[in-house]
Amino acid sequence: MLDAIPFIVLDLVLLVLAARRPWAGLVALLGGLPFNGFLTQVAAGLLGLGPEARVAVAGWHDALAGGILLAAGWTFVRSPDRRLGRLELLVLAVGALGVAYVVLSPVTLTALYAYRTLYEPPFLLAAILVLARRRPVPAWLPGRAALALVGATAISAAYTWIQVYVLKFRYIQTFYTDPGERIHHSYIASGISQPRGIGTFTSPNEFGAGLAIAIALLLVPGLIRIPGWLRSTLLGALLLGLLLTFSRSGILATATAIVGIAWLARGRLPARHAIGRALRDRRVILRHAPQFVLTLALGTAVFVSSGAQTLVVGTVTGGDPSAGNRPESIRQGLAVLVEHPLGLGLGTAGPKAARFGETEGRPRILTETWYLVYAIQVGIGGAALLAALAAAILARLWRARDGPFALACLGVGTGLGIGALFIPIIEDPTVWTPLWVLAALGIAMPMLGRSGHPTEEGLVLRGDVIP
Repeated sequence: MLDAIPFIVLDLVLLVLAARRPWAGLVALLGGLPFNGFLTQVAAGLLGLGPEARVAVAGWHDALAGGILLAAGWTFVRSPDRRLGRLELLVLAVGALGVAYVVLSPVTLTALYAYRTLYEPPFLLAAILVLARRRPVPAWLPGRAALALVGATAISAAYTWIQVYVLKFRYIQTFYTDPGERIHHSYIASGISQPRGIGTFTSPNEFGAGLAIAIALLLVPGLIRIPGWLRSTLLGALLLGLLLTFSRSGILATATAIVGIAWLARGRLPARHAIGRALRDRRVILRHAPQFVLTLALGTAVFVSSGAQTLVVGTVTGGDPSAGNRPESIRQGLAVLVEHPLGLGLGTAGPKAARFGETEGRPRILTETWYLVYAIQVGIGGAALLAALAAAILARLWRARDGPFALACLGVGTGLGIGALFIPIIEDPTVWTPLWVLAALGIAMPMLGRSGHPTEEGLVLRGDVIP
């Protein structure tokens, strides 16, 4: 317990700092989330921390989110404008229903953990909207928030090469596998003698989803103002990291996000004659050639060393055990939902249900479709309420689609939403929290110009409030 004290103190410091400077706390939160898995698994393991200290280490992002929530609450109480928007009211309704399913859950500790994982990000969205209505949003926030997340994820992508080709399976066995247990098949590429890339995350699919978010932010026109050579270098690192994950859901989410962003931003993309002129410019070619050649060479090396033929055969035939079991897992999940339409309580379904051992002796509910995992816990009505909140958010993002965060969120949200049909990792903090923050920033900045930057020093959200 004593080893947890320094980290508890650090969490309290982060809580206070985020409460005093919530926008800076938001940037720190986005920049730190890609390293959360490394901190809780690897760093904590190297330090030999006990379970209480590991919980305190994992609480750093809860402390920052809590500080932002405190700042929003204090701002709301002190403001003469005591009105809440429709989105905030829907968030409160979703959170209140979640409390009921914590009380009803037969696994209290796991239910509390599930509540924190599922509902902290929506509350964070509501807090950002409350703050944006009542205090100026600084002009530096969009660029720094996006760059913090993209830069941190790019570092994680670069580290993946060390993780896969230098540290290899021993790294996974030491830090991501219980003592005496075999490495889980999800860490091994199907039919390939190498670990899948996880970077500084905790699983390949989670990493793939995080990369999809970062790639979407990097490609949105005008959001991140950096030199072209640096943008192409970061993009190459992110794409290579995605390749090393062998995450089909991550690749699908990324491709969907790119197509969606390109279609929504088609009016802002360079014309074909401008692209042709740039490609004929030797200076442009020489400026980007090193990054392109390096990315192509490394990508080819990954493909060859991994055994391209085995990868393709395994993917198409369902050689991966999880791929073969996925249709059956969906049928099992639907059967449970039909039998229990009112839900079983938070923490009773999904891979995290066994986190604290409270479900031992109970039949395990294994379904890899996140929508079923959520509906089994809160019932069809609870899932419908969250769907209503998601629909309201999408409607607001669609109206604000000229803004860069709204554009990025629409693209990557669609991709991850499709991915959630096959994997339940969307609710992991490194994916779930950035997704809700992107949505909040996309909604809270309707006055963004086409350049992707605020048109004035401070922005205040207007309208859509209920007395």
